[in-house]
Amino acid sequence: MNNLLKGYDDLLSNKKYCIIRGDILKDKFGQLLIEFIGLTQKNGYGFVISIIQEYCNRHKLSGPDGLAGLLDYIRVNYERKDVNSRDDSVIRSFGETAYLLWALEKVGRKDLADAVAKQMQSGWDFGETRGYKNEEANYFRSFEIELNVGLRLLEYNLNIEAGGEGEPDYIIDSPQLVLEVKAPGSEKGLYQCIIKAVKQIEKYGKKGVIVIVLDNMVKRGMINNPADGLDKYLIDIICSALPTFEKYSTIGIIVEWVNWDNSKDCSSIVQAFMLTSKKDGDNEKLITLVLRAVASENEDESKIIFCESQNPFPYDDYRLEDIDPSSDGEQFYEKYFSSKKM
Repeated sequence: MNNLLKGYDDLLSNKKYCIIRGDILKDKFGQLLIEFIGLTQKNGYGFVISIIQEYCNRHKLSGPDGLAGLLDYIRVNYERKDVNSRDDSVIRSFGETAYLLWALEKVGRKDLADAVAKQMQSGWDFGETRGYKNEEANYFRSFEIELNVGLRLLEYNLNIEAGGEGEPDYIIDSPQLVLEVKAPGSEKGLYQCIIKAVKQIEKYGKKGVIVIVLDNMVKRGMINNPADGLDKYLIDIICSALPTFEKYSTIGIIVEWVNWDNSKDCSSIVQAFMLTSKKDGDNEKLITLVLRAVASENEDESKIIFCESQNPFPYDDYRLEDIDPSSDGEQFYEKYFSSKKM
């Protein structure tokens, strides 16, 4: 077994992406994972590569960038039977993407993967592009993370639909709820992402939850001691970007991250944040529903953290359509947060 296939075996054994969750897991998902592992062991890593290749072919994704670029990189290394330890996170991410595309098609929800195909065209694995410090940076992995969240919602027996252009990422009929998924690459990008997600939720007009995945920031060393939770500085950024008044539909934020560079433990950490002003029985039930779906095996340990906004973004000073998450978010971030960074 070459190093590349061994790296993928490590992926299959890590807690975050092996979707086995005891009594919450539906039988079909447990069987899917077993089938996928069996096919990979039988056919080798070429089976994983073929899944990504078929997806790229179907959507005409090509070139040195995006998912197609990563496919070429992985394929060359596979054929040479050569991979360096620095590639561990890349291998895991590639294998995770293959499993997600394969599993969604097997459960009849290929539409969720197809909905983000265009965004898979650009960016690199962990968003190492010149614009990663900005919210606008387009990392295809951000959309792969979106699919990961979607699959976990399906596993939790939630009926989800992909939102259209300008709509939240996922729309749930029962209970009525929308989700916006973001994967920022920096502290400023985190702030801008939340503002953008709030704008999309408020425009849609249904209660919504934001899911923020911080893997890109962990990979870049922007989160101190990732196994211990978020520091006060990041929590202040998160809570300050949320709208404070009851009239707003945005309920709160679920934050998740995994330390990809820790080869011994790639389990995820999940935390939920709500402003005290949004504390309400119905709101808590809705965010708890999403929290349990996202938290997987850690759901019993995941609690809602209620917080106060120290420097709330002034949503009431704008018309919703006039808010520019990039420029307005940057201006407010620089004023209140850039000088506080340790």
